[in-house]
Amino acid sequence: MKENEWCVYVREYSELPGLQNAGSIRYSLVRQDSGLSLRAEQFRAGQSIPVSRARCLLTGVTRRTAENLLRFLYENAVEPSSICAVVSDCLEQQILPQCR
Repeated sequence: MKENEWCVYVREYSELPGLQNAGSIRYSLVRQDSGLSLRAEQFRAGQSIPVSRARCLLTGVTRRTAENLLRFLYENAVEPSSICAVVSDCLEQQILPQCR
């Protein structure tokens, strides 16, 4: 299965003792044979293997809508475990009516 990744955003987090560990979340849009999907991977500082990851398959949306959803996830620092629920809520509440 061939995939094409584009629109990559990386959210960096600094070490704040007692509050958060240093690391990052990498958000990307992926085109596969099965269609478009959003991917989020969370990394600890200095590590190349994600500690968590998620992929959300998008159906019935335009590329522009998918790119807007990706940017929304990045700008709101959505955790990988929550991306599918957040995307579903956005689409159900018609926050992005142009994709219907």
